[in-house]
Amino acid sequence: MDIKQFFDSQLHENARLVSELAELQKTWPAVEAEYNRLDKECVELAAKLAPAQAAGSPTAFPITAALKKMRLTRDGVKSVYQHKRNQLLLAIESSTAEAIQEFHNACLDRVKDLGRFYRFEKLEISHSVFTDSKTFKIRYNGPALRRAQERIFAAIREVHEMSHGLLSDLRRRIEQYENEFSSFKLNAMEIVEVSESQAFLMAPQKTDSPAMAKLSELSARVNALERN
Repeated sequence: MDIKQFFDSQLHENARLVSELAELQKTWPAVEAEYNRLDKECVELAAKLAPAQAAGSPTAFPITAALKKMRLTRDGVKSVYQHKRNQLLLAIESSTAEAIQEFHNACLDRVKDLGRFYRFEKLEISHSVFTDSKTFKIRYNGPALRRAQERIFAAIREVHEMSHGLLSDLRRRIEQYENEFSSFKLNAMEIVEVSESQAFLMAPQKTDSPAMAKLSELSARVNALERN
């Protein structure tokens, strides 16, 4: 089997599982209705059992046995459905896991790499004659990097939510995201006015700058995602 045949077989098996899950879920209203019907019978038997037990009547024993059997039958209706559904969900998740994990790891690498694109430059300094303070007009691309970070994390979340869907849809969405990521305008600069201390902290060579702080916060989020 060549690579194309292998991928085609993955797509086919995943599509079969997703279709089977959809068909199973269509039966849920009937399953629920049957469960409710049997539950009503359980309630009726329980209503007969209480006075029989209170009276010490020998009829309590067959009612108890019948109620136990009815409960097992009632609970089995949902149990069979839920067991089959869980099996299908696990199988589908297994079929999409590799593509999701590869995308997840690639996104984390991309996020970790954003710091090297940070740009900062001072444009103008203004002096206040009243407070003897300085105001700096700077140009930097911090907002563009933050937007990229947020978009990448949103993509990670969305792709993980596709773990029980069609592998073909998942791969198509991943490709769309990769195209989007490659078009990020990370060098888009914005001009802001900040205080002297803020300008000092925002300088890229400072490890405690807001940009670096953002990256530290980002690293924590990345590490959390990696642990999960």
